[in-house]
Amino acid sequence: MVPPKTWFPSVSVERRVLNKKGRLGIGGFYRQMKDHIDREPRLKGSGPGNIGDAFARGLQLTGRYEVLDNPDMLSVLKADFTLQESEATDPF
Repeated sequence: MVPPKTWFPSVSVERRVLNKKGRLGIGGFYRQMKDHIDREPRLKGSGPGNIGDAFARGLQLTGRYEVLDNPDMLSVLKADFTLQESEATDPF
């Protein structure tokens, strides 16, 4: 088994809203993997091994709002959403 190699470019934009107490962000990513590690068939069942190439791509949406003006208090609401599609070589 060899270590996987991953190329992972991403881009994102963030904007302050609601009198600078909130932030909205959007981003996209693409992950290309060589020598991806997953379960592969063996003589007795299956086990971890390099199965070949894989990719993942997706969209991320983020939101944050500071409820109180005191940054020392735990007063932040956060929300994150990720939509992802992926594909890998199926060794079975």
